[in-house]
Amino acid sequence: MAGGATPPSSPIEWSEYWIVRLASGSMSAEEMARFEAWLSADATNRAAFESARALWRSLEDRGGKVVALRRRQFRPLVRSPAAWAGAVAACLAVAVVGPQVAPRLLATDATSAGEVRALALPDGTRAMLDTGSAVAVRYDGGQRRVDLLRGRIWVQVEHDDPRPFRVATANGVVEDIGTAFEVARDGRAAEVAVTEGAVRVETKDNRHGLVLHRRQRARYGADGDIRRLGDADEEVIAVWRRGYIVVEDAPLGDAVRSVARYRSAPVWVQPGQAASTPVSGIFLTEAPDDALKVLADVAGLRLIRLPGGTIILAK
Repeated sequence: MAGGATPPSSPIEWSEYWIVRLASGSMSAEEMARFEAWLSADATNRAAFESARALWRSLEDRGGKVVALRRRQFRPLVRSPAAWAGAVAACLAVAVVGPQVAPRLLATDATSAGEVRALALPDGTRAMLDTGSAVAVRYDGGQRRVDLLRGRIWVQVEHDDPRPFRVATANGVVEDIGTAFEVARDGRAAEVAVTEGAVRVETKDNRHGLVLHRRQRARYGADGDIRRLGDADEEVIAVWRRGYIVVEDAPLGDAVRSVARYRSAPVWVQPGQAASTPVSGIFLTEAPDDALKVLADVAGLRLIRLPGGTIILAK
């Protein structure tokens, strides 16, 4: 391990370290023997490694242009796209992509920037709140309802309770049919993805709704239209529960927005050709600044730090 680097201290940290070392192609026979000994030492080690490796494989199968995994000073693997050309305006114009203000007055539970938290609901349903998320839990004699006010929630529903279980957003409702699923709210729109079983998605303008099964996804917005999205690997759905941010062939600006949710201070991106550069990657929720540095390097931008933690990505 490089001098001054913080050594891994948990199975998931060691998994990330070994994946990066294996991908480097420069492991010695002695280091490979250490890896195999670690892998065989404990079933927890093997489970953590297989889980992390599945994430990388699912991304690379999609033709990802950037794969980056950074923790403290672990060496990342980065594949840069072709350098983008074109001048950027001399005057710095920036777009804010930092977190929004939480609607805490309405929420019964909320997470702050960088916080991902388990939530125990009254009926025994397991839930996870992503960073910067807020929910209002409203159980009564007729239903179990969670209003997603902001951010993302993943739930694994307890089915011993006969009352229907629903997650509601501004313009639609997701009703459990026997499942585990994620709902991600983006303003007045929302995306739904199923990891187990099935759900029914309804909006006020589409009462017939749409049934989604394992690995299926859909999006709905203010217009009430429910649109099927491409299927997703179960390893990637709600992957933030395990401490990862996965970006798949997204414009740099969107990738930065995904990472910025895990910071308390805002991130600004200079408009221009670089902001639309498509990138893919796997990053750690606990190390958003490392992820931003990788993204800046790939796009040929500088990472400028300002007082108060604000970051600007600019030419």
